[in-house]
Amino acid sequence: MKTKFIFILLLAFMQITDSCGQISPKQKDSLLRILHSFKGKEKLWALNKISDYYLFNNLDSARYYNGILQQEADQQANIKYVTQSYQNMAMVLSFQSKYYEAIDQIKKAIAIQKQEKLTNDLADSYKALSGFYYYTEDYNKAIETTYKALKIYESLQNFLGVAVSLNNIGLLNEEMHFYDKAVSSYKKGLSLIDMHHLSKSKAPFYANLGVVYKNSQKYDSALYYYRKSIPFDLKQNSKRGLAHTYYDMANLYAFYLKNKDSAQTYYHKSLSLAKEFDQGLLASIYSAQAEMYIDQNQTDKGISLMQKALKMAKKNGSLHTQEFAHYKLYEAYKQLHKLELADAHLNEFVDIRDSINRQESAITLANIQAKYENEKKMAQIKELKIKKEADKKIKSFLTAGLFLLLISLLLIVRNFIIKRKRDRIKRELLAVEQKKLNQDLRFKNKELTGQALMMMQKNKLLGDILKNLSQIKPQSPELLKLKRKLKKSMHSEDDWALFKHYFEEVNRDFFAKLKQINDKITPAELKLGALIKLRFNIKESADLLNISPDSVKTARYVLRKKMDLAKGENMADYLNNI
Repeated sequence: MKTKFIFILLLAFMQITDSCGQISPKQKDSLLRILHSFKGKEKLWALNKISDYYLFNNLDSARYYNGILQQEADQQANIKYVTQSYQNMAMVLSFQSKYYEAIDQIKKAIAIQKQEKLTNDLADSYKALSGFYYYTEDYNKAIETTYKALKIYESLQNFLGVAVSLNNIGLLNEEMHFYDKAVSSYKKGLSLIDMHHLSKSKAPFYANLGVVYKNSQKYDSALYYYRKSIPFDLKQNSKRGLAHTYYDMANLYAFYLKNKDSAQTYYHKSLSLAKEFDQGLLASIYSAQAEMYIDQNQTDKGISLMQKALKMAKKNGSLHTQEFAHYKLYEAYKQLHKLELADAHLNEFVDIRDSINRQESAITLANIQAKYENEKKMAQIKELKIKKEADKKIKSFLTAGLFLLLISLLLIVRNFIIKRKRDRIKRELLAVEQKKLNQDLRFKNKELTGQALMMMQKNKLLGDILKNLSQIKPQSPELLKLKRKLKKSMHSEDDWALFKHYFEEVNRDFFAKLKQINDKITPAELKLGALIKLRFNIKESADLLNISPDSVKTARYVLRKKMDLAKGENMADYLNNI
């Protein structure tokens, strides 16, 4: 559910789509069959439409056809479609959670649009950039770029663009749970649309109002605005918009208003549209239907639909939906006392959860690395500018020196000035280098803390699963085998090896110095010493070491004795100075 919402929010930051721009799978197939017959601008148009279709159905295909679009646009020197290809690639990367790479792509479009004075397109790119900044948690830049877009639209009297910017301000407020501000922004956008007779763009605003009222638990208001969006989507033939609105209404009826019949009606409507216009939504619809039936003890029906959802999720590669489906199937089969099938789905759930954790960790590290490289690049650019300015100043002083060579007194003054300037420049360069070193240290600390938090979350999840498994009776051999596997995973040394790697990058020779204090300090006590140095409390240390809080207290007491600390001396302060 969360991943789907991110996709929708990112698209909202790109544009409020005109339904006339959407194509169905049949139209896509027709375009592919006759693509070779298109020439010039028509071919660019077709490639852009195909890339847009695959954005919601197959990201690899979207990337492929957008690559062809970029080549063709370069060959034709069509600046507008060159920048469009950068925008498309930014969206593909953002859907893969590669937000810093997406920012680089959209900035390429912005640079061209500024140079070529493509003012309206520039505002559209700022609009997209604000969404990417939001997901990197750079809220100030997100707001700043949104208002840049708003200012350009106002200067062009592009009232639809102004309304869309108000919509995006609403989305930002909604995501930060400022629901009243979000509602205010959406309604201002609607007023502007009414004032300038732009009624065809109303549907997304009403749908967004439905979402914000649902999130603030005002379900009658949410239903009211969902229903208001439908006639505008129908009028504009916005199939994709209708599919998502029907889906949201179905979920509202199913899980909040507890009206199964109405929920089923809207699931059916959403399903028929998603099959044709947004196949990426199919797994979510089947999954939600199945959850509704399982929650109502219609287990067999729920299992059938959840298996459909699982099949669709495997087809489109949605790991989160697969994870959810396996867990619900595990619960359903356990409820039917089909323990062998329940165990099989639990095993799949655990494997996919591990895969998601690895994938999310890889994405997080990649984004941190991208951010580090980006900031490193900016520091290098700044350093080059300083050096260039220094060279320029030195050259000017050398020219003056040649002119004043015959006058010894002025020559001494010149040399004094040059030395002073060089010293200042050296201090500036040293300051830049120190800033870079501080940035490296901050990133390494983030990696260290992130690894520790991941270990805590993993151990907590595995502990909860073990607790639930222990309640299953009888304890089959397969179940006991799974429990041993989970316990082994909780005590894996691989996590500690990675934690130690990050820790020693920041705190060199810490473990060696601790052993010098008392060579009888054990490896387990070395781990505890590292956690105390990082200011982890007793409960957090217990979660990371897989022992009880009382055992941590005992271990801390033994370590204090081995380090021969005086009574009242703070152990964390002592370790922090090692």
